[in-house]
Amino acid sequence: MSAHGEIFQQMASLLSGKQQMAILGRRKSDWEVMFNTGTGWEFAPGSLRLRVLKEAEAKSEAIVVMDTEKDDRFVDSKPPFRSCLCIPILIPGRLPVMVFAEEPEKIMSFNFNKMPAWEGLVNRLRDHLPEIKSVTSAARKSPEIKKAASPPSLSLAERFSQALKPDGSDEKVEINWRALITVIVLLLGFFAYMVKSFLQSREEDRLRMCSSNLATIATAARMYARDNHGRYPRTLDLLTERKYLENMPRCPASGSMTYTDYVTNSKPPAVTVSCVGGHHRKLFKGSGSPESFPFYSSIEAFEQAKKSKHK
Repeated sequence: MSAHGEIFQQMASLLSGKQQMAILGRRKSDWEVMFNTGTGWEFAPGSLRLRVLKEAEAKSEAIVVMDTEKDDRFVDSKPPFRSCLCIPILIPGRLPVMVFAEEPEKIMSFNFNKMPAWEGLVNRLRDHLPEIKSVTSAARKSPEIKKAASPPSLSLAERFSQALKPDGSDEKVEINWRALITVIVLLLGFFAYMVKSFLQSREEDRLRMCSSNLATIATAARMYARDNHGRYPRTLDLLTERKYLENMPRCPASGSMTYTDYVTNSKPPAVTVSCVGGHHRKLFKGSGSPESFPFYSSIEAFEQAKKSKHK
């Protein structure tokens, strides 16, 4: 079995009961199922599955839906499932691949606490995307191509010069050292750029995960209010005590629970919460304070969902 095939099977092992999953790749405007469990994978225009895929691709972040009937982003849809998880795999220059898992009946089957196991497999799968979407050239597999060992008595400059000579030629080849040094400098600059890009991408991934945590907490608080005559929990601890959350999410940038400014209103019903401590200040843009960023408001989320519906 191929490496990516093994990863697919490991992802499938995370499922239970009636849960099912699919690995999808986008080709132009259509999504193609490359691997799946279960049946009924349809992505009709306007369907909830397609809306979740588009939002994950547009925001370049994982989308977790704990309860489709209570999630502000998708309450206007007719869901084929009750809970889902959608994680995009985005590589510059390549069309996106999506990992999509869903539960048809139970709420909260997919939540923040299950994200680390999924993301660990997604990160491994990202390294194997070329195996999935392209065929390795036959030239690379040819056993006839072998590297000739350089004589150990030659210096590095002599080996490089010898490699540039035509076969069987004793003609002396002069090396353009200025051009060689320029190439080395460019390679070092490219390496530094890649390191910087990796660090930037890591910070952005942490911010996206932190934003998802806030949406998860707000959704759990709304579910609590639904079951308690519209009264929101006084503290976030009640969400774990009453099993609306298995564990309280932690900010991935700080490694601790930073969602301490949880506030609710009854008229109109609203939940606001943010990440406290300025752990994402490097990525903060706009008005407000970087010490409380990212910020989540259930009212703003609902208004954004209505605007998206009317577009």
